[in-house]
Amino acid sequence: MLSDSKGHNLFSLPTDDDDPNCRAIFNEGDNAHAKYPVPVLQCLQVKALPSPPGQQPERFRIVVSDGRHFTYGMLATQSNHVVRDGRLTRNSLVRIKSYQANAVKGKKSV
Repeated sequence: MLSDSKGHNLFSLPTDDDDPNCRAIFNEGDNAHAKYPVPVLQCLQVKALPSPPGQQPERFRIVVSDGRHFTYGMLATQSNHVVRDGRLTRNSLVRIKSYQANAVKGKKSV
C-alpha cells in the first residue's frame, strides 16, 4: 500500500479477488468504463518516440501498471505538456480520465 506523508491511502495493490484495471480494460470492453471510470495506474516508463525531421507534434509511449498487469499506450498529443512539465515521470501515479483500448499487431494497448 502506498500512502502520503499524512498516512492517506493513495494506491493499494490488487488482491486475488480483485479484477485489476489493466486486465478489465481489455477483457470487459465498455463494462470496464463503468467498473473503472477513472482507473489509477502507475507509470513505469515514458519514452519519446523518434519522428521524422519537421514532423510535429512529438509522440510519447507510456507503460502503465495496475500493480499486477501492465500495458503500453500512446499519450494523446494534447497531453504532451504533462511530460514536458515533468508532471508525468517514471513511477508517477496517474488517473486515466479517458482511454481507448486497441489491438495493434496482436498486442493490446491503451
